[in-house]
Amino acid sequence: MRAVPVRSWAPQQWIHTTVPRLDADPSSHNKPPTETKKKLSLRERARNMWSTVKYLFRFYLNGVKQIWRNRDLVKQIKANVAETGRDLTYEEATLLRTHSADMLKLPLFLLILVTIEELLPLMVIYTPFLLPSTCILPSQRLKIRKRFELKREECVNALRDMIQNVPSMQPPYEEQAASATLAPLPKEALQKLVVTYNLSAWGGSALRTRRLVRHLTHLRTADMRLATSKLLNDPGDDAAEFLADACTERGLRAANISVEEMIMSLRAWLELTQVETAIPDMELVLLPTRIKELGHSEAELANEIRNEEEKSVAEQTSTVVQELVEQEKRNEGEKKS
Repeated sequence: MRAVPVRSWAPQQWIHTTVPRLDADPSSHNKPPTETKKKLSLRERARNMWSTVKYLFRFYLNGVKQIWRNRDLVKQIKANVAETGRDLTYEEATLLRTHSADMLKLPLFLLILVTIEELLPLMVIYTPFLLPSTCILPSQRLKIRKRFELKREECVNALRDMIQNVPSMQPPYEEQAASATLAPLPKEALQKLVVTYNLSAWGGSALRTRRLVRHLTHLRTADMRLATSKLLNDPGDDAAEFLADACTERGLRAANISVEEMIMSLRAWLELTQVETAIPDMELVLLPTRIKELGHSEAELANEIRNEEEKSVAEQTSTVVQELVEQEKRNEGEKKS
């Protein structure tokens, strides 16, 4: 039997722009007169607020429904694998991993949705890792990725400097258990590595080492599937987001970079990992420092991120809410047409 096709779900990304305000200069006769904003009555404001809350709830509810649709698809994939004895494809394994994470986040998300729904837009800004993947817009995901990329590049550069100055981080590397291999890493290097691989930095060195060991084990299996995946060898129109996720979990640049450059980065990674003799874990964990960085430096994003962070919490929240409402209106219009 053939592999069960994996259908991805992601709302279409839309462009959010703001109209520049004209400088109100009474001495100027060439500029068009400024329009005074109509003052809304209490009833109109209540109606607008209710409309916003309704669209927000509908968007998040659709995200929850998508999790359950993914659950049915995951069951089909597992049944097909059990029946045929085949291995999971890279796309299927990624869906299973993402769905498992979404199910863990679902109880807290539902509790917030039915009690204090207004908190969810703030979570997009401050704690996006608590939200299910189906409840974040691509435009919001891109902003999150850009913020992360600034930290990732800083950590990779710091690790390159450490390798030059710390003998235990220099080759040749011994082949032994991952936990023993990573033991010589300084505390600061462990902290930089968990950030590079987008892992939780909570806890001490022992917990960080454990997370890195688990991640390396996952990457060894995922790399074998990625090497033969459709994503890498025949990418579709929606491949950019999935390629970015693959780069992020390997500590590679995933923002300010083209689809072709992400594919080149992943192929460079696989050339070093898919060899006859498995490379030692210390070499594997430090690979982001050896892969040539393609695309543009994250330093170019610094001003964009800084301008975004200078906005007040109310302004940032308003932007998130507006994006969600506009997307849900678009989805509603597509269903009617």
